[in-house]
Amino acid sequence: ERIKDVVYAGMDETSAAVTMAVLTGDTSGMDGDLLENVRRGGIAHIFAVSGLHIGALYAFCLWLIKKTRLKTVAKPVRFAFTACMLLFYGGVCGYSDSVVRAIAMCLTVYASALSGIAVDPLERVGLAAGIVLLISPVSLFEVGFQLSFVACLGIVLLAKRLSRLVDLLLKKFVGLFVEPKPE
Repeated sequence: ERIKDVVYAGMDETSAAVTMAVLTGDTSGMDGDLLENVRRGGIAHIFAVSGLHIGALYAFCLWLIKKTRLKTVAKPVRFAFTACMLLFYGGVCGYSDSVVRAIAMCLTVYASALSGIAVDPLERVGLAAGIVLLISPVSLFEVGFQLSFVACLGIVLLAKRLSRLVDLLLKKFVGLFVEPKPE
């Protein structure tokens, strides 16, 4: 409510309603005609809070820690700060399935990074999946869960190979357009 009050105090009603929809996914304050036009225009997805929002907030938290005195505090405090920020925002957005998955993944990655223990990326993905399934076991049967974690597995398993392939292709492609230097 406080966020809503601040947003509405600083903007006209239409702009504030759109801002709230983009930040939280709540379109209830938007005029029906405007919302219908947005849907017809095919851009209503901008009001869906997703894992990308959580990833951006996670990156912002890491940047904030790096650029402020927070970098000097104990690792558990930094983790707690980041976890609180992600969980708070997740709560503001209603803890949609994609948000819960993203929070689990971000916190799993951050915890392993702070611990200094070399953790295999597959273990991180598995741990994040386990956390989500502890919270909501029925998630296992949801397409969003399956696609999210299969995509993560694909990235983990194929990232190095694809990176080498892209490097090789770029070297060959760029070599076609760069004139050899005279010796």
